[in-house]
Amino acid sequence: MKRTIAAPWRFVVGAGVLADIGKHARLLGTRSLLMGGNTALGLVAETITQSLAQNGVSWHVERGDHVKKQRPLVDALVAIGRREKADLVIAAGGGNVGDCAKAVARTLNVPLITCPTVAASNGPGTISASIEGDKERSAWYRGPDVLFADTAVIIQAGPRWLGSGIGDCLPLGPMAEMTERLGLRTGVERALGFSNAFPSRAAQAMAKLTYDTLLEYGAAAYQAAERGTVDDAFDRVVEAIVYCSVLSVSACGGIGADHTLHPGKFKCCRRELLHGEGVAFGALVNLALFQWPKERILRQLRLTRQVRLPTTFADFGLSDLTKDDALREVETLVGPGNAPRYGLWYPVDAQAVANAMLEIDALSLEAGAEKGTTAG
Repeated sequence: MKRTIAAPWRFVVGAGVLADIGKHARLLGTRSLLMGGNTALGLVAETITQSLAQNGVSWHVERGDHVKKQRPLVDALVAIGRREKADLVIAAGGGNVGDCAKAVARTLNVPLITCPTVAASNGPGTISASIEGDKERSAWYRGPDVLFADTAVIIQAGPRWLGSGIGDCLPLGPMAEMTERLGLRTGVERALGFSNAFPSRAAQAMAKLTYDTLLEYGAAAYQAAERGTVDDAFDRVVEAIVYCSVLSVSACGGIGADHTLHPGKFKCCRRELLHGEGVAFGALVNLALFQWPKERILRQLRLTRQVRLPTTFADFGLSDLTKDDALREVETLVGPGNAPRYGLWYPVDAQAVANAMLEIDALSLEAGAEKGTTAG
């Protein structure tokens, strides 16, 4: 049986680690293209360039708005990289700049270092990227050669971004369990054309570690982010989000309902969401959809509420949503004849999905009534 895992070559985490980026960069190249948004580079550019200079690596800085991740932007950055004879790409920021950097580095055929300034998703470390204008919106690239997670920088983003990262990664543990139990092949390798690859035991172990870490330390890490103080819980959760979860992706059979079937996808959704905020609700829907034990659902629901992620229709601005409304919205996501969409690796029934959403909404409202509090 063939087993596989996808992972960055090197991972560095901790407060102040960006001061050492030059030592790692010099092993990969001598002329770097440093890219990122104004906010991110405002936080880290001086530290990065000082370290590069101390280690004999030159740099050219490109600041810009990478939110739309459009193909023309990637092409422009590639042209700049060629003009500057860059043999290394360094990206500072969140998932959007990370996606652009993966496409740029792959086109230039040079190594990539990513330096996330938020822990809002596992995007900076994965091999996938979403570029507007590509034939396939979600494309598969090479992951970063080095991934730097400077927790002294990441904590400055605030608690909402950390909560989003927790929400993005919560599905991985249950999804890996389901993949192993059903004997499924890994979705990442299937997408790459290697249809006979199963998750490695390392990937399965990392999925469990990611999930257990989030459940045990997630609430404490969120409180640390609220205080603006890096502590052990914060370090553990950042590592789980930006690195452990990246290795966990190879343990899953593919994209599940957690990423595709949640109220944030409804046309009537009235709230602007970070990626992981919608996924967090979808992760609970997935558990209900596959009839996981109620105590498992409640434990995950409790953490989701503790880190202020959406757990009710009202949290999406949909307090007046009826059962019929929910079903109609889900039907637009599932598609005609209940055909799976958005890359789902299992068929779904619209009524079952709507019922699962209603179940999570009711459980959260019940939990809130018992505690006398609300999430969000």
